[in-house]
Amino acid sequence: LGGPCDEVVVVSSRAGTPGGPWRVIPDLRPGRGPLAGIEAALSALAKQASDGRATGAAGAGRRPDAVVVLAADMPFVGPLAVAQLVSAYDGADAGTLAVAAARRGDPPYEPLCAVYSLPCLPIAGRLLDQGRSAARDLFSEVAGVTVEIGGDAASVNVNTPADREAADARLREGTRPAAASSRSVRAGPSSKGAE
Repeated sequence: LGGPCDEVVVVSSRAGTPGGPWRVIPDLRPGRGPLAGIEAALSALAKQASDGRATGAAGAGRRPDAVVVLAADMPFVGPLAVAQLVSAYDGADAGTLAVAAARRGDPPYEPLCAVYSLPCLPIAGRLLDQGRSAARDLFSEVAGVTVEIGGDAASVNVNTPADREAADARLREGTRPAAASSRSVRAGPSSKGAE
């Protein structure tokens, strides 16, 4: 899945998470949800940057100051989708702090299939200190940009055995998410879903 990313990093709260062609970093606030995982990833990137050994996890593009966040339960999000997210981030206004995949549902974006920039780190920390742990809170707070990738790829996640069976059936039938479009919208507290 790395594609345009400099490295693949897995954030885990479990000791003994197997390594591989990726680096495993500890969750800094175990049990605090997805936002804590984003905070850990951004903290690792900030540490690398301060040590002078990082160019960024979002790729070697124009703005390599970010991490790509992808939940492990999205079987239809692949390298092309990651490349589309990074490209959208690299091409966004300099003030854009986050880019997420559009999806069906509420909210109309998937905050766990997204790019988050280093300036999101203190915001994530503040939200966690306030007891908020949902990634959508961070994305909404920074008024991120939403981009469509791979049809419904970001809308499909596998949380139960029934979800797994449905995903396996799609794979057997060759039913993959449709091709991506280039439509993007800005999401945020006052402009969610508006152009």
